[in-house]
Amino acid sequence: TVWALLGVAGGGAFVDPFTGLLRADGPFVHPNVLAKFLAIMVMPLAAYVLWGQRRHRAGAAAFLVPVLLALSLTYARVAWIAAALGLAYLLSRVSWKFIPPLAGILVAAALFVPALRARIADLWAPAPSVGAPENSLVWRLRFWQELLDVNRVSPINGTGLDTIPTLGSQTGLNAHNVWVQSYVEMGLVGLLAMAFAVGSIGWSLHRARRTVPIVRHY
Repeated sequence: TVWALLGVAGGGAFVDPFTGLLRADGPFVHPNVLAKFLAIMVMPLAAYVLWGQRRHRAGAAAFLVPVLLALSLTYARVAWIAAALGLAYLLSRVSWKFIPPLAGILVAAALFVPALRARIADLWAPAPSVGAPENSLVWRLRFWQELLDVNRVSPINGTGLDTIPTLGSQTGLNAHNVWVQSYVEMGLVGLLAMAFAVGSIGWSLHRARRTVPIVRHY
């Protein structure tokens, strides 16, 4: 987190070629990878602030603030959504009255922080040049459709592991989506295996939530 923040402050972070934004990437190869890591870190830190021992909450909050700041500076919209939903769930476990203030903070940030507003507005921005995708979301959707079209040749077994970088017009790039990657490279068999694994994890978390009481140190 410190590395990512220093990179942005010093001008050594990732420069988005389409928007010109200086995006925090830290020690990772791309801001989106850092964003995934930070979105995961938000959850245990926020949970400890809410339910940890009272004498340790300030320390957890001191870590949580720079993590949230670094996450915002990655400008990774999907990670923002994931972190917001996770925080909303944790706050709802305390009281639903915290949800409106959280929503208000998020809306205010989207409206009044110029860089955040620009990143969100990019979803509706016109294409920068003829033939170019309007934004990264449009690019992803087109790429996924291209991969799905290629996989029609072998929908059951897929095209084989690590074949996506050699398929379609985006040579050298992965799918940027684990579900698309599972289906294209491993077919319906891989997709069902992925769904079973995710469902099993979800069921285990559901059982743990029901059986392990939350200890509130108030």
